[in-house]
Amino acid sequence: MVILGKKMKKFIKYSLIIIISIIGIFYLLFSIYKISVTNNLKQMDNEIRIIWKKHIKNINEKNIKYLSVIANNPIEKNAKDSLLYYVLRKFKNEAKIYKTKDFESYQINEFHINKYSQILSNNMVLENDLNKESELLSLTNKCKFNIKEFNESVKDYNLYRSIFPNSFVARKLDLENLEFYEINYGEVNENPKEKSDIELWIETGNSKYLDKTK
Repeated sequence: MVILGKKMKKFIKYSLIIIISIIGIFYLLFSIYKISVTNNLKQMDNEIRIIWKKHIKNINEKNIKYLSVIANNPIEKNAKDSLLYYVLRKFKNEAKIYKTKDFESYQINEFHINKYSQILSNNMVLENDLNKESELLSLTNKCKFNIKEFNESVKDYNLYRSIFPNSFVARKLDLENLEFYEINYGEVNENPKEKSDIELWIETGNSKYLDKTK
């Protein structure tokens, strides 16, 4: 019985060592994996931030160009005043606004600029307007390219973040999925606010969101 007891103790001892070793190895591997996922997410986010900064630069250049032609073009006063209002509107922390609650407001602002700028483009009559229109078209195309690149990067980021166990790591780091940019420059767009309200109505069934779109 004494020999059997010693064997049992030895068995329990070695079993505990093996279990602790396995847990330690698993913890080490997961820590390494967590560091890898964290670095990848940070790198992807940094790439998105760089693309977004380029977009902000192009937007500001485009809007400055609009300011140079708004005052001297014979478009309806309400349309001119509206375009001027949205062009001059400023947002805090534009470089990271795509990660904040103001992102929708920013897109709504660009939606209105894009809408009224099409009216302006149809009324370019000044002698040098053709050159300005060409410059605006070039800046608009840059914005379109930036947004395509931005949305593709956001899609890759969200997919990588959502895969398990990456999603577990991301939640621990309070990293949420990023939103897509929904304004297509030079085209007719749906108001992001109305689209958001319809989505909320579908999700919640609350008619108050639907009433806002009417």
